[in-house]
Parts: sequence; structure tokens; C-alpha cells
Amino acid sequence: MGSEIKIVIALIVLLAIVAVVAFLTLSVTVSNVSPGGSLPFTTTYGVSFPEGQAIVIGNTHITVLSYQNELIPDIDGDR
Repeated sequence: MGSEIKIVIALIVLLAIVAVVAFLTLSVTVSNVSPGGSLPFTTTYGVSFPEGQAIVIGNTHITVLSYQNELIPDIDGDR
């Protein structure tokens, strides 16, 4: 009975380590949309960013500014 508990604890610790490693190595890649045919559906997202403050998602730093009637996003230094 004692070895079964040790195995269960070892599995829980292993799962926790895997979850921490997965979180720390998360990265987000932002790519440009290539011209060509579009997909047969449209997806939209409602996102709110505090103006002028950097937001970090994974390894990506996002800053959004507004000027007159436009939004200027800066994603990892690429506007």
C-alpha cells in the first residue's frame, strides 16, 4: 500500500513539472496573412487592452495606442 501512494505522488509531481515547463516555454507567433483565397468563414474577437501599457502573452509584448480615430498596435516592435 505504501508503494502505491508513492507512485500516485510521483505521477502528480511529474504532471505538475510538465505543466510548469509547458507554461514557461509558451510562445506566440504573429504572422502576416498571405494574399489569396479566403476561408469560408469569418472569426472576430472582442479584446480590450489598456492604452499605452504593455501586455505580455507568452513571449509576445503587445502595446496599443490610439491616435485620432485609429488604433496603433505594436506587437514585439512591429507596428
